[in-house]
Amino acid sequence: MKLKKTLSSILAATMICTMLTACGSKSDSKTIEHTIKGHNDDITLSVTLSGEKIDKVEVTNHSETESIAGKVIVDLPAKIVKTQSINLDTVAGATVSSQAILDGVKEVLEAEGLDLNKYMNKDSASSKAGENITVDTDVIVIGGGAAGFAAATKVAEAGEKVVVLEKMPFVGGNTVRAGGAINAADPERQNGQTMNKSEVDAIIELTELEPKNDDMKRWQESVKTDMDEYIANGETYLYDSKDLHKLQTYADGDFLGDTKLIEYFCENALESITWLEGKGIEFKPEIQAVVGAVWKRSHALVREDEKGVAIIEPLQEAAVSNGAEVFLNTEAKELIVTDEKVTGVTAVNNETNDTYTFNATKGVIIATGGFAANVEMRTEYNTSGKWSNLDESIPTSNHPGATGDGIIMAQEIGADVVDMDQIQLIPTWSKSGGSTIKGYINNTIYVNQDGDRYINEDGRRDELSIAALKQPGSFFYIVNDHADTINNGYTQEQIDGMVAGGQIWRGETIEELAEAIGADPAKLKASIDEFNNCVDGAPDKFGRKVFDKKIENGPFYASSFIPAVHHTMGGLRVNVNAQVLNAEGNPINGLFAAGEVTGGLHGKNRLGGNAIPDCIVNGMNAGEQILK
Repeated sequence: MKLKKTLSSILAATMICTMLTACGSKSDSKTIEHTIKGHNDDITLSVTLSGEKIDKVEVTNHSETESIAGKVIVDLPAKIVKTQSINLDTVAGATVSSQAILDGVKEVLEAEGLDLNKYMNKDSASSKAGENITVDTDVIVIGGGAAGFAAATKVAEAGEKVVVLEKMPFVGGNTVRAGGAINAADPERQNGQTMNKSEVDAIIELTELEPKNDDMKRWQESVKTDMDEYIANGETYLYDSKDLHKLQTYADGDFLGDTKLIEYFCENALESITWLEGKGIEFKPEIQAVVGAVWKRSHALVREDEKGVAIIEPLQEAAVSNGAEVFLNTEAKELIVTDEKVTGVTAVNNETNDTYTFNATKGVIIATGGFAANVEMRTEYNTSGKWSNLDESIPTSNHPGATGDGIIMAQEIGADVVDMDQIQLIPTWSKSGGSTIKGYINNTIYVNQDGDRYINEDGRRDELSIAALKQPGSFFYIVNDHADTINNGYTQEQIDGMVAGGQIWRGETIEELAEAIGADPAKLKASIDEFNNCVDGAPDKFGRKVFDKKIENGPFYASSFIPAVHHTMGGLRVNVNAQVLNAEGNPINGLFAAGEVTGGLHGKNRLGGNAIPDCIVNGMNAGEQILK
């Protein structure tokens, strides 16, 4: 599966169908083509009418993301025909796409002079009683994101039966919304790049911290030995190691993370990339640093414009091709416990109202993600003192299904939780609500409405979010030059479309860009000049360590951002075998968990680029461990 249709075909279809056009020739039947704005671009509909009857609705062109809206594109038109109604519920997670289809058909009916009241009957399927269905399998995976499919693939490849339960009408969870970056120490790729003195100093500072425990001390000694040799030999390559990754994950989580979980994660991060590459997932050769990564170890996808879709699709294919069965719209309700072992799950199909009893001989893996989309839950646990408010006024970057279901289900049978008050905001949520240009942190500058730079952009996500909330209007701009924008995968056509749509701003010079966003030209120019001086080696007044290229090639672009609830570091307490633990610290027989539904790994702050490898590494681990 790929992102559907090219932009050129959409534009061509739009030119043909800018007006409602009757394409049928029979007096009692006509086919009308109509275009309407979807989530990513125009959606072209073909609607066939026989008198007042809707005979057929078909989406003929679209640019919606297949993993998110693909099922909606097929199922919703069929449902309109079946029910003869446009008064249908939109699909959670694909609200814009489904509403566009409903609105498009409505506009066709209006243009044909038909009485809309005849098409407003509410679908009654939700009130119908469903069937009771029993499914027997070896392993049940709850959640169809990266962690869930990594686990399911491992189980299926071992020749065992596995079912994946996904409450949404599509797979992917938060992964399909993520940029897809994966952190891992990867000397083969990193040794071809360089680092500056400030980056060397940052490593040395870490090795000189007072160790919190023996694990931290061991990591520091390993990194110090490497750096002593690096400096003695006059090296300039981009240094990294598994122990540096561990040390930064621990230190930038304010030493709250479980060092055993950190050890396992960082030791296996590069292996997870190799495993994904074996599934056909390609990564760019150059290593970057995503927002909040604090180090250049973020692996970027070749299919970068498709984001995490490029990870989910091959994983889903690998699982299904090996026999895994996926149940969409199927919401897990309760864990079944038999003789003190988790042996299954009860679930309901939210589309058909069928009630399921899933029985598993080997156990259950929970991979339902975090609770960033559950306002009540995140408000309840917002006790760290870091955020004054996490109610509905603060948006979330998460998909609407990230409501903590797996945590709640496991707690009901005695599972323990950890770090639930540790909730992360990401600073770079689009203020305009549309596409933006971010780029990688090593080439990025943040300025406020006045044009002033105010923060070290290579800092932690919590620090960046706190600082952003303190700026005028609680938002900021990222400024990119043309070369960096093109190098990060944006086409000129995409850029021009974003400018025309008011999603980003452009200026041939920095001063023109300042005028476009309403900033002080002198201040913005001074901020850019100061940034460029730091690239040349001048010390940064904000303490930034990671620099790469100057911002100097016009035209220049600005995108606006606000902080949003992004990741919940707390969740189910697990051990290094991915087993869910009870309040006494003992494994709950037959219950495993992986991904954001778990807690203990990231501490008070998750490094940018650590989420997807967490899902892959520990999803693989859960799949392997449950078979033991």
